[in-house]
Amino acid sequence: MGYAPGIDAVREVSLAVAPGETLALLGPSGCGKTSLLRAVAGLEPLRQGSITIGAVVVSGPGAWVRPERRRVGMVFQDGALFPHLTVAANVAFGLRSHARSETARRVDEVLSLVDLADYGERLPRTLSGGQQQRVALARSLAPSPAVLLLDEPFSALDAALRVQVRSEVSRILRQIAVTTLVVTHDQTEAFVLGDRVAVMRNGRVEQLDTPDGLYRRPANPWVAGFVGESNLLTGRVGPGRCVTTAIGPVPIEALPSRPDGTRLAVGDAATVLIRPEQVSVEPVGVGAGTATVAGVEYHGHDIRYRLQLDDGSTVIARCPPEPVHPRGSPVQIRFQGPATMAWQDGLVGTLDRSG
Repeated sequence: MGYAPGIDAVREVSLAVAPGETLALLGPSGCGKTSLLRAVAGLEPLRQGSITIGAVVVSGPGAWVRPERRRVGMVFQDGALFPHLTVAANVAFGLRSHARSETARRVDEVLSLVDLADYGERLPRTLSGGQQQRVALARSLAPSPAVLLLDEPFSALDAALRVQVRSEVSRILRQIAVTTLVVTHDQTEAFVLGDRVAVMRNGRVEQLDTPDGLYRRPANPWVAGFVGESNLLTGRVGPGRCVTTAIGPVPIEALPSRPDGTRLAVGDAATVLIRPEQVSVEPVGVGAGTATVAGVEYHGHDIRYRLQLDDGSTVIARCPPEPVHPRGSPVQIRFQGPATMAWQDGLVGTLDRSG
């Protein structure tokens, strides 16, 4: 699918979402995730390929089901509520073909589901941003859709409210077990909501996995850098299945492979992934790998250190809040492993978050 001749917004994407599963589409702006969501909703045409909901081909060669007949519910970034209608009337909007008594029952049911049972007569402008998004969710759920689509549903909320609302939405989705696709550029959001996560870049899926699989076993260095904070250290493969780096030998779970599938040998150049929580900071004279504290960010539950190594490179560490190592102080660092991923050096490229 695409927007101009010869330009594809999404290509070579093949995804299957199980009934009741929530699949998060994660990626930078412009990677094609919203285009894919709109194609499922019937708002964007396909140049090739097909989309099936249940057993029905809704888009494909010789097949086209209008958006309103796809049994798809969609929640937009801003909620898109009708400002002149009450909460109950907004939720009932998709139930116009139902009997009045059935509509009233269903409206009460979904408003209770989103904890807004007493808000039916309110107007959207009298609600908080989080309440408005829950009304939008209730409106999408009211017709009992086969698929629920969420397009950056929390991006308009402030940070504290976003955490609260996404937790509530996660609870609701698991309670009703509706098949869901959610688009987000926020890793935490994708990990909280998604049973699985598809990481997209330049119109393609780089990796499809569980949140744990993505974080621990990223398919390539770009995914490693986009999904969570990472240290990518270059070195050489040493004996005993390790990579010798500027912070010392780093044991790895498996030796990296060359493009032809063969394993790297001792002495070959390699790049190893180290997550910040795998790096501990200790007073001088305890461990190995001398460094200088170049930056300190205190977060309460932990401290993020930017450490400058003797060779001029930097490493990020996340450590317990006690003790605090001041900026400029000499420290030694210790790796707590093993590392789960490594790659042949030269295949790393740039960790381009722009997509």
